[in-house]
Amino acid sequence: MMTGRVGFRLWFLLALMTVCAGGAALIGIGIGGHEEPAPKRLTVSELSRIRKCIDRGDVATATEHGNKLPIVRLVIPHELSAAYHKSPAEVLQLLLDIIEGANPETANVAYCYATALEGEGGKRVAARLVWADVSGYDKLIDGADVTHRAMHVQLVSNQLAALEEAEQHP
Repeated sequence: MMTGRVGFRLWFLLALMTVCAGGAALIGIGIGGHEEPAPKRLTVSELSRIRKCIDRGDVATATEHGNKLPIVRLVIPHELSAAYHKSPAEVLQLLLDIIEGANPETANVAYCYATALEGEGGKRVAARLVWADVSGYDKLIDGADVTHRAMHVQLVSNQLAALEEAEQHP
């Protein structure tokens, strides 16, 4: 416990450092050090809401008619979009887990959302894939030694690895 003038001066110095630029980092770990901010983690409730929004299968697309040809995009649910902005790697990992273990319809929807989260081009691609026939989702593709599920798992795994690499080396 600090008492008297020395305690007040130390408290005042610490308070002043937090107000000054860079002072918060100095206070948190000691003078002269640097600490990365803790990554934002999704709560169990947020993960559950994402899972429910995918399991429901309430998929929507939007069409823009301003150009010569209409542009169709997959609409990303608010819960998924907000969670992705908070913790993208965690969301992609959840989508990957769903792709690996869910029924073909749900797995395909999860893959489409993972693709749409890549950006505007991904939303256009996903809009075409989301309504695809998934009756052969776990059967080998003609002329290839891979299933649609295995291909989707690999693509989202690559997307997750690229995201993690970008987070480590900004």
